[in-house]
Amino acid sequence: ANDYSDVPDEQLEQQQQQQQQQRQQQQQANGSGGEEQQRFRKLLSGELGEVLAATLLKLASEPECRGHIVQQRGLRLLLTLRRYGSSKAVSSAVLAIARTCVSVNPNVFPEGTVYSIIPALLDLVRSATHELHQFETLMALTNLASVDESTREKIMLHGGWQHIRYHLGSDNPQVQRAALEAMTNLVMCSAALERLASPAGFQDVRLIVAFARSDDPRAQLAATAALAMSSHIKEVCEHIRAAGGVLTLM
Repeated sequence: ANDYSDVPDEQLEQQQQQQQQQRQQQQQANGSGGEEQQRFRKLLSGELGEVLAATLLKLASEPECRGHIVQQRGLRLLLTLRRYGSSKAVSSAVLAIARTCVSVNPNVFPEGTVYSIIPALLDLVRSATHELHQFETLMALTNLASVDESTREKIMLHGGWQHIRYHLGSDNPQVQRAALEAMTNLVMCSAALERLASPAGFQDVRLIVAFARSDDPRAQLAATAALAMSSHIKEVCEHIRAAGGVLTLM
């Protein structure tokens, strides 16, 4: 034991604080918290993770439960399952995330969650083969793209424009419309406007002009809105003119 009888009070207090800091650092070095996290991740990687993901997917399939999933930190659990779960758990978790994002206001999501959700949704929109899953994921991206400029830029940064645009060629009118509505929300950000103004953007503008002629009122409205929001850029105006968009808008 140390003898502190001749040590001034201030110096003694400093020594005690230093010892406490050393003990805390030693505890962190021992990785007790890290070991618990590893055990938790191992549990999620097995059957437990699959059951949790399947349960949350069933809850997310009920619109009235989606808000509760967000309030009770279900989104964070789903993102954790996506990272550490089996392939079966990941499939259920990502679809549950998409269904939750369809109807819940992203502004109430926990801080930072939206940025983690974006890659998950884009992975699903790229890989989904079921039209319902494509539709739900596109609707979720449409909702996220309505949040703010940084969220839209994040979607663009992860290649969202190309993945969403691909579904304009779907045989399902609802999937087409959902993709168009997502692109229309993205047009509010500078990265999307730069894309439309580029030479490669002509094909995008031509597709949007074609949807402006659609018999589907919602698709027509979304396409017209996208053209209107981008028409202040000279290069986009040239694309619209070259695609016959002037007559379409008349």
